[in-house]
Amino acid sequence: MRSFIARPVAIAALLAVTVPAGPVTAHEETHVEEVDATVSGSTVQVTGLAHFVDVPVVVAEDPPGDAPAAGIGLDVTSATFSRPNPASATLRLEVGVADATPQVHGAPATLYHYPVTVNGEISSCGGGTGFWFPEARIASLNPPEATPSFRLMCDLSPGAVATGPTIVGAIGGGTVSWQFSMSQIGAQAGDTISHGGDCVDPGTTLSPPGASWICNNATGDAVFLSDYVIPGATVRLGIVEAGTPIDGVALSADASIDAGAGSFAGALPAPVQAGDYVVVAEACYGEGNCGRTASETIAIA
Repeated sequence: MRSFIARPVAIAALLAVTVPAGPVTAHEETHVEEVDATVSGSTVQVTGLAHFVDVPVVVAEDPPGDAPAAGIGLDVTSATFSRPNPASATLRLEVGVADATPQVHGAPATLYHYPVTVNGEISSCGGGTGFWFPEARIASLNPPEATPSFRLMCDLSPGAVATGPTIVGAIGGGTVSWQFSMSQIGAQAGDTISHGGDCVDPGTTLSPPGASWICNNATGDAVFLSDYVIPGATVRLGIVEAGTPIDGVALSADASIDAGAGSFAGALPAPVQAGDYVVVAEACYGEGNCGRTASETIAIA
């Protein structure tokens, strides 16, 4: 049954740091690894290295045991969005299932569908307007299908659906997951993915053999999705007199980033007053997921 939650909740386990490559421990957080500053005339040139660590966000929670039928994968318990790699535009949606079946075939088949909007807007998709959603379908015995299917669909409500491209997905171990590009749903870093759909709520339903879409959750389990803001890698810079606590330093410039390598570069106007200064760099991968570090002292003549 549908369960409402007030806001997204960051789960405790962080995904591995994706950039730069190398051994990573689970406790690492987004941070600036190093920052170097050199004075060049009236400008301070800045370079450095940052690590961006994704924090998956739980966007739905639902108690187990409330599906109308047991043992066939209908009982949804959670949904989690993430963007594991800041150098990639790939999003991941993972759904927890309390009664996951060990079989990938069934008759009727279980459908998993998650309609969403981007920034609250209905999309142009499937030759009309509607709501994008990833859908997974356990392979049916009738008609025979070798494996489960994973597609990006479009809800052209009321009562219609357009079949979109095949996407990467997996069913097993108590989860159903999808991976798809932000561009496929018209999204980019900083956009908000929200609950959407007129025809059906996110969740599960049963599909009769041969059917590809059922426009209700009457035979399944529905949940409500809270908002997910797509994270993006950023580095901002500031400069302050040496000895000043860096936590409150105002940041005034954006650095350019090579997200694949974790490197960044930027520039700041050199202070007018002579003295010793440090450059502060702050790396973020989504709101509140930040870390900052200061450079060695530089002298302004």
